[in-house]
Amino acid sequence: MIRKQERLIFIFCEGDAESNLFSFLRFYYSNKKNTFRMKGMGGFENLIQFKERYDKMMRGLRYEYGKVFIDMKSCFIFDNDLEDSGRIVSFLEDNGHMVQLCDPNIEGLLLEISGKQVRENTKDELFRKKIKKDFESHFCCEAHEVKEVKLKEIFTEDVLREKLPVLYSMFKAG
Repeated sequence: MIRKQERLIFIFCEGDAESNLFSFLRFYYSNKKNTFRMKGMGGFENLIQFKERYDKMMRGLRYEYGKVFIDMKSCFIFDNDLEDSGRIVSFLEDNGHMVQLCDPNIEGLLLEISGKQVRENTKDELFRKKIKKDFESHFCCEAHEVKEVKLKEIFTEDVLREKLPVLYSMFKAG
């Protein structure tokens, strides 16, 4: 007899930094009532690139709905400073997916949580380069290389609830 799990949630991460952050948060904050399967999307810059990766990912999913899991959902985690972030969000929500944006981007989010001032989000390449440089200067590594010890220092349940509410709701829902 197979015990049915409450819910399977496919997590689609823009890149390695989002995957690293999600893995950390799941380990420390999930109530373990949901099952997560994470898939990397290999990065994207705009709606056209996103849709190409989205179509490929959706075709590649193989699961047995109703046999093992009662409910299945999907959540996409990506930066809010992409050229088409708003249009990607609309596309995903129109297709019934959950979305967790890292605002302004994952580097800026982690810098803000650490108490560093981040200048206004401008959706241009100069902003992304400056934030990445500021991040590397502060954390002494790139975002996908941040160690668990550092994430434990800056994340609390209150920070998670405020800065990443979609992930917080998935981890705490039962």
